[in-house]
Amino acid sequence: MDMNAISPANVTLMSVVAAACILGPIIAAIIAAFRFRCGPAPVVVGILIYLLSQLLVRTPLLNLVYMIPGVESFLSAHGILQDFVLALTTAVIEELARWAAFFLVLKKRVNDYSAITYGIGHGGTEIAMHYGFLYILNFTYAQSINLSLEQPLDGELMDILEGVYPSLAALTVRDMLLTIVIAASTVCLHVMYTFIIARGVRYGTTKICLPLSMGMHFLFVFLLALVGRLPDGIFWQAIFSSVLAVLCVYYLLEARRRAVMADYEKRRNG
Repeated sequence: MDMNAISPANVTLMSVVAAACILGPIIAAIIAAFRFRCGPAPVVVGILIYLLSQLLVRTPLLNLVYMIPGVESFLSAHGILQDFVLALTTAVIEELARWAAFFLVLKKRVNDYSAITYGIGHGGTEIAMHYGFLYILNFTYAQSINLSLEQPLDGELMDILEGVYPSLAALTVRDMLLTIVIAASTVCLHVMYTFIIARGVRYGTTKICLPLSMGMHFLFVFLLALVGRLPDGIFWQAIFSSVLAVLCVYYLLEARRRAVMADYEKRRNG
């Protein structure tokens, strides 16, 4: 396969996307922890809960499912059904883990501020794993492709580079910027899920809030995957996720405003 050089601008932007998806949540978490005076605990727990729920529960569970004869080939042939299974397992396992975090680990810190910082830690870890490390890999491959045009590399490595070249060559500046939009929106959605779970634990409405957060999480992941199957899917994914993120931010601000007003009225009448 004939390969052309990946433009320096695109290579640079790959590193920018990687930095935004890894450093962005870290900076946001630090700001939230100081702004809300809740310390690093909710952020750290959010990071650990995401990693444990994925690495110790969801991934082994999916591996067991795929080991059933015929399941992997069937799901691969029915992409929408596979998206459904992946979205469902993500929502159920992560939301149960999120509930356990507030019910067991953060039970003395169940408040709106801890929910926001936890959500940044949990969602930030997800986008760092999904997008940040992916773009580090993309950056490495792109640099290797450009280097290989000047000096041929090892044959096995060249086979790998030829395999990833079409997707890297197709990446545009717009697509990479839209990736940042999707990543930021995903973090906002995770803050929303956590806010719902924390309020459920705090007010004893877990029977309502846990299924609600599961349903919202499932619908977001599943519909995002479906939208991605449309022509120019990443554009529609960015539109879809950013609209939801704006709605979530509006709800969170309104919920906090009402909570502050309720506390003020309680103190004034107390």
